[in-house]
Amino acid sequence: MDILLEVAAPEPTLPGDLCPAGVDLCGESGHSLSLSCAEELEPDRCCCECGAPGTSVGYRSCHCRDTAQDCEGEIERFVLQFKERSWNHHLIKEASQSAAQHILSQSEQTESQIKEQFEKLHQFLRREEEARIATVREEEERKRKKAKEESEKMDKLIQALTDTIKDIETELDEDEISFLQHYEKTIKRTWKDLQHPEKSYDSLIDVPKHVGNLRFRVWEKMKEICPYFPVSVDPNSASCSLAVSGALTSICCSGTSPAPQHPLLSPADAERFHPYAAALGSEGVTSGLHQWDVEVGDSANWTLGVAYASVKRREEFEACPEAGLWTVGLRDGVYMAMMSPCEVLPLDEDRRRPRVVRVRVDCDAGQVCFSDAERDTHLFTFTHTFTKPLYPYFETICKERHLVVRPQRIHVLVEELQPPEQDQPAETTSEEEEPNS
Repeated sequence: MDILLEVAAPEPTLPGDLCPAGVDLCGESGHSLSLSCAEELEPDRCCCECGAPGTSVGYRSCHCRDTAQDCEGEIERFVLQFKERSWNHHLIKEASQSAAQHILSQSEQTESQIKEQFEKLHQFLRREEEARIATVREEEERKRKKAKEESEKMDKLIQALTDTIKDIETELDEDEISFLQHYEKTIKRTWKDLQHPEKSYDSLIDVPKHVGNLRFRVWEKMKEICPYFPVSVDPNSASCSLAVSGALTSICCSGTSPAPQHPLLSPADAERFHPYAAALGSEGVTSGLHQWDVEVGDSANWTLGVAYASVKRREEFEACPEAGLWTVGLRDGVYMAMMSPCEVLPLDEDRRRPRVVRVRVDCDAGQVCFSDAERDTHLFTFTHTFTKPLYPYFETICKERHLVVRPQRIHVLVEELQPPEQDQPAETTSEEEEPNS
C-alpha cells in the first residue's frame, strides 16, 4: 500500500532585513549596520548616514536601526517554525511506524486468504484424484472379472473340444456301418465345435481415457469452483462504513461509520472514502470494451458506475461527470442518472425494478451504458471523452442487502485448424504462332 504523506511546511527563509553576518558599525560615523546586509559590498557603496564610502568592508552599508527586541522576535519566529517542522517530522515518523504495522496486518490477512483459497484448490484436486483413481480401479475390477469369466469359458470349450476329439477318434475306429450311421451327427457336432470364439477389443484398461489431456480436463473442470469475476473491490478505498467480502466481490453497509483519522495519523484511512459509503474497483480501464453485472436485489439505496481515481475521497462531492463520476443510482424509490442536476430514469409502470444492473464501458467510443441485465433493457447512457483510467464505482447505505459482482461465464475454445487456402493456378491463354513466311 502506497501512502502519500504531504506536509506543508515552509522552508525557513531569512527576511529581507536580516543578515547572518551580524551587526557591524560604520567606520566613519559609528552608526550601526544592522542585520540587513545580505549582499557583498561594492567599492562605490557608502554609509547611508555619513556617506563614508566602503567603510564596512565586505558588506553593503544600509540604514537600519533594529532594536534587540526586534531581533529576538525574529529569532523566536524561526524557533517556532523549526518546532513546527520538528513536530511534522515526528508526525511522519509515527505515521511510518503505523503504516508498517498496518502493512504487517494486511500481509498476515492476505496470506491467510491465499492459504484458504489454495486449500480449496487442494481439496478439489484431492477429490478429483481420488475419483479418477476410483474409476480406474472400478474398470480394473470389471475387466479382471470379465477376463476371469472368459478364461473359465475357454476352459469349458477346451474340455468340450477334447471330448469331441475323443468321440470322433472312437467313431473312426468303429466299423464302416456304425461310422456311417453316426456320420451326420458327428459332422454337425464338428461344425458346431469348430466356430471361432469372438475377440474382445476392450479387455484392457483404457489408458488414454484416464490419462490423455488429464491436466487440461481437470483444469477445465475447475471452472465449477473457480468463477471469474471481471471486477474486484479495492478494500483500501472502501469507506469505514462498508464491509467488503473476503473474495472482494461484494459490499454492504456495516452500520458503523467511524470518522477516519488524518492520513498522517492513520495511513489505513488515507485512500478511504468519507463521508460517503463508497468504494472503487481495483483496476482501471483505458481502452476497449468492458462489462460487469452487479446484483442489487431489493436494496433501497445504491449507486453504480465508473469514476476517475482522482475523485474526491475525504470530502463531500456531487456525483456527476464534472466531478469525475458517471453513475446511476436508486434514491427513495427513484432511479436517477447522477448528473448536475440529476435526471430521473423513465421506467415503465409494468416493468419490475432492476435486480441486476449491467455496466458496459466502451472506452474507445466514450460511452458508459447501464441496463437491466435480466431483461436486457436499456436504462441510461453517458457519452464523454475520457482522459484518465476509469475505475468501477460502488456506493450503498443499505444494511440488509449486499451489492454483489456476478461472475462471468468462461468458455474454453480449442483452435480448429483450417486447411490452407490453395492458390488457384491462373488461367493462361496461348496463341498459336503463325508460321514464318
